[in-house]
Amino acid sequence: MSDYNIDIDEVRDYLQDKLSSQRKQEIDKMIASDPEYAREFTQQKELVESMTVFYRGKLKQKLKAEDQAKRPKQVRSASISKRRWWAMAASVVLIAVSGYLLFFSDPSSQELFDEYYRPYYNVLTSGERSGEKTEMDAMSLYERGRYQEAITAFQEEIKDPSSQTALVFYLGLSYLAADQPLKAIENIEKVISGPASVLQEPAQWYLGLAYLKAEDIENAQRVFREIQNTSGSYQDQSSEILDQLP
Repeated sequence: MSDYNIDIDEVRDYLQDKLSSQRKQEIDKMIASDPEYAREFTQQKELVESMTVFYRGKLKQKLKAEDQAKRPKQVRSASISKRRWWAMAASVVLIAVSGYLLFFSDPSSQELFDEYYRPYYNVLTSGERSGEKTEMDAMSLYERGRYQEAITAFQEEIKDPSSQTALVFYLGLSYLAADQPLKAIENIEKVISGPASVLQEPAQWYLGLAYLKAEDIENAQRVFREIQNTSGSYQDQSSEILDQLP
């Protein structure tokens, strides 16, 4: 007997990219390393994909059997059977439409954010930090995922935002990871409008993600269209997001 208890709702969320990146990676790792898990996961996946079609077929067979059973009866009875058939057929359509909406509805802005957001890695050299590096400095906190503490540390380290755009960039990313997208937008825009640097391209990408997080679809579309019209690293991802936005 199998030791696995694969949740069909989680399989559905996996297929629609609604899981967190960490959970999706865990499942992908299990599929790649455990043939038994992969077999059962595939079975659940096929069940999800065929569920609507399966029930539609079953109902259709039932309707056909009932209709055939009632045909020898008088005309009035056949008429009643026909009305019942149409009522049940309407139920089939309702189930099919509900299934379609359940499995194929457009993702929300938050779901798109969760799908595409990844923390940006540390590209700063020690010379770009203020003071001596310690285990509790802003970048160390950022790298450890302690974003609220990193925000406080960055604010203390930044003395002149116009000349410390790299730290402002990571301050904005810390706000974004700490679920404060409006603060993130405020700081990331400073990087984009500041002196030219290698961080302006990722800054524009994270600005678009911050607008998604803030559910500001109009500005998110604007930013992703600007990225789409370039030949940068985030062009393909931006096109994918635009295809899924309303």
